[in-house]
Amino acid sequence: MEQRRPKGHAIEPEARDAVRNASLLVAQRGLDALGAVAFVALVPRLLGPADFGRFALLIATAHWFSFLSGLGSTQLMGRFVPVMVLQEERAAARRLFGNLLALRLLSGSGAAAVYLLLMFLWLRDLPLALLAPIAASVVLRSASTVLFAFFLGLNQAARWGAGELARRWSSLVLVLAGTLTYGVYGACLGAALAEVYVLALGLRWARPHVSLADVRLETHFIAPYLRYNLVFFGSNLLFVLCQRGGEALVRAAGVDYAQVGYLSIAAAAYMAAAHGVWVVLMAFLPLLTRLRAQGRLDAAREWASRLLKLLSAGGVMICFAALLLGAEVVPLVVGPAFRPAGALLLPISLAVLAHAVGSVGRLMALTLDRPRLALAAALAQASALVGLGLPLAFRFGAPGVAVAMAAAASLHALVFFWRVQKEAPLRLAPSLGVVALGVLFLPLAALPVHGPLSRIVLFLVFLAGYAAALRTTRLVTAEQLSALRRALRP
Repeated sequence: MEQRRPKGHAIEPEARDAVRNASLLVAQRGLDALGAVAFVALVPRLLGPADFGRFALLIATAHWFSFLSGLGSTQLMGRFVPVMVLQEERAAARRLFGNLLALRLLSGSGAAAVYLLLMFLWLRDLPLALLAPIAASVVLRSASTVLFAFFLGLNQAARWGAGELARRWSSLVLVLAGTLTYGVYGACLGAALAEVYVLALGLRWARPHVSLADVRLETHFIAPYLRYNLVFFGSNLLFVLCQRGGEALVRAAGVDYAQVGYLSIAAAAYMAAAHGVWVVLMAFLPLLTRLRAQGRLDAAREWASRLLKLLSAGGVMICFAALLLGAEVVPLVVGPAFRPAGALLLPISLAVLAHAVGSVGRLMALTLDRPRLALAAALAQASALVGLGLPLAFRFGAPGVAVAMAAAASLHALVFFWRVQKEAPLRLAPSLGVVALGVLFLPLAALPVHGPLSRIVLFLVFLAGYAAALRTTRLVTAEQLSALRRALRP
């Protein structure tokens, strides 16, 4: 059959689009991180450790249920819509979008009802006025996620990522306003109103691509896609439970809400970094999917190897930021009442590094259509988190759960790469070199330097030395940076 476009001309623009989208997503994640810092600096300080612990626990568990209702819609969009567009089947792409939106409205409503019931039975000390707004946010988020995920399939990953950025900043404004007005009750109401804003924005942007008539549930059409995605969805659900399960483990061990609040501060940093990593990687899913569909698996492996090296370097920098700055910066940003959260940042930063590495394996599992691999890795992570987390929570409280999160994320990454290396081996040596090079700078942590300003200067010294070492060892070369600049050029 004659190709509609020559292969040699199809990939280069798409690769450039993927890199450019990823660069925009990195910029968005920078704004997202700024919003997260502002949120952490203001809301916990106003609520205090106990009330913030209550709010954080409700938000974390609501995230489970909104994801539960999603049925892996983002993955379906990223996996199938690019191929439909490549084959000029845009009507099928709109049909898939409409079916998923209709399904998520139904599943989101069911998930919100179950959330409200379970939270009412479990957290009997919390009034319904706290639970109801968060339950409403589950429905709203279920619908808005599909709207923004459609842009990922259209290779407009930057617009997809804008949904989370809008959620972050609208939450900051509305939760802060609610907190100042009605305390923890207002914070919960503000979280629900933020989801209303995100949904309205998604509807406005999606209007040119889909009509109301497309939003219908056709079981015979959507069923094959859901069957394909069922195992991937199971793995993602376990994965999200691991990411947002720390607060629940602390509370399940009978520890007070203040400890939940401490862990939530550290977990917020983990979530911001972990979500940023996955969002950037998902920008490359359409590209890798097309490469595999065109029989160019070697090119897909090369892209994955580059991403692994860059994310490993970023993870090392995050670990040193936690090591050198955590104990000094947390009391300044969040307030002295949250000082115990500073000690949790080091194990959490190790979890971020492991998550970044494992996410590349997760991306390759999606590219290679290996749902059982994703499920096995997620099961291993969940088992480690619960198996270690509960005993450590009973013994050490929030610090024990933070250590369990790092161990679980490391096991998750090992399972992925044990299998991926057999089917589509990546170049691991450069990434291992990047991590080993960072270990050489550990003596900086032993220097008798105290005070926030002095520790910031010490961290800047590390960054300069680490960057110079990466370039000197040619783990990151001028040619690679030049190629990246060319890819980003209009």
